[in-house]
Amino acid sequence: MINFFSRRPRGFDPNADFNVKKAGAVQGMSEKEKLLEEAGRTAKVGGWKFDIATMEQTWTDEVYRIHEVDSATFHPTVSLGIDFYTKESRPLIQEAVDRAIKTGEKFDLELEIITAKGNRRLVRAMGAGNKVGGQVVTVSGVFQDITDRKRVEEKYKILFESSRDAIMTLAPPDWRFTFGNPATFKLFDVQDEAQFDTVGPYDLSPEFQPDGQPSGEKAKLMIGIAMEKGSNFFEWTHKRYHGSEFPATVLLSRIGSGDSAYLQATVRDISVEKSVNDQLMQSKQAFEDVFNSVTVGILAADPVDSRFLFCNKRMEQLLGYTQAEIKTLDVTKIHPADDLPFVLEQFDKQVKGLIQVAPNLPVLKKNGEVIYCDVSSSVKYIGAQKMLLGIFNDVTQKRALEKDLEQKVVDLEKMNKLMIGRELKMAEMKEKLNNLTK
Repeated sequence: MINFFSRRPRGFDPNADFNVKKAGAVQGMSEKEKLLEEAGRTAKVGGWKFDIATMEQTWTDEVYRIHEVDSATFHPTVSLGIDFYTKESRPLIQEAVDRAIKTGEKFDLELEIITAKGNRRLVRAMGAGNKVGGQVVTVSGVFQDITDRKRVEEKYKILFESSRDAIMTLAPPDWRFTFGNPATFKLFDVQDEAQFDTVGPYDLSPEFQPDGQPSGEKAKLMIGIAMEKGSNFFEWTHKRYHGSEFPATVLLSRIGSGDSAYLQATVRDISVEKSVNDQLMQSKQAFEDVFNSVTVGILAADPVDSRFLFCNKRMEQLLGYTQAEIKTLDVTKIHPADDLPFVLEQFDKQVKGLIQVAPNLPVLKKNGEVIYCDVSSSVKYIGAQKMLLGIFNDVTQKRALEKDLEQKVVDLEKMNKLMIGRELKMAEMKEKLNNLTK
């Protein structure tokens, strides 16, 4: 059996191909060595080496920490070292070390060990034989605890594979897709990763985007922005592998830097959202058509500062202002100054719900003309926005007709009084005439 972990550590070997050191073997470490030791502890990376001729074994402190053994009392041997590996991992590490001794072949394995305290840990064991004169004389390598990293990877793997969003990677220079999750294959209607790897974003797009730009040219532009700025979010029309188109949002995120940089793309089908939005826009347009076709003015005001929020077309006609101008006004600007105390009193009562209709309120138009409106108001909410919604019914003509009618009634009453007086006088004269003829 190969002496992979044989003798007691003998300290730092300055001539070794891989610099390793037994804790405490060299006094007065240099600052550089201290930094390397601390870096190894932080990254959970240690080094090891053994001499084939003597099978003398050396570990760094971090290797001892990973195995949860005391470097002062634990003396690693091959059997003890191999025993740390789980039943499934032992044959793999043994075979790799054998090949390194015989031929110098490199190995890089991810295996599982059980520490001296019974904790399971995933480790990365890397090593290679070092030759002198064509013969392997030492084997050295790196030993890393990757338990935490693997847990994170597993968590993100689960998220990646279970994500309902299509997640994929693209790599330069031709920016073809290199990897995708199950949601990606489903979204683009591809059979598997092998089929997906043969296409790029421009292959899964129509010839032109909705803005008229060729998809191939625009895709390169979007990729360039993401690579320059680190990310790029935009809407895109995609095409499934078999031809049907669908709208999507795309988030391109740069991963890494320099020559190793690539892109991760997250694509979401927004066909349903687009359909709903189209329906909402149609409903909104229908509402606006009705809103602007009614014969009464509609004006919304903030109940706190009486500032106007919006109005319909009829209200613009009544006041002579545009909607943009109306939004700069408040209640005090559309009523005569002399009538403001009464108007504001009515406004306050409507806000408090004490009255609903304020009849015959004088309204000041932009041109200075005063009209009269019955104003019916109630408190409404649009989202979190509280407002007083007023319905302005122009009663100026009706008011004039009523005043004219009232005057006619007065005149008629006067005439009636004259007629009645005349009738009484005639009756009196008739009575006197009858008396004279007797």
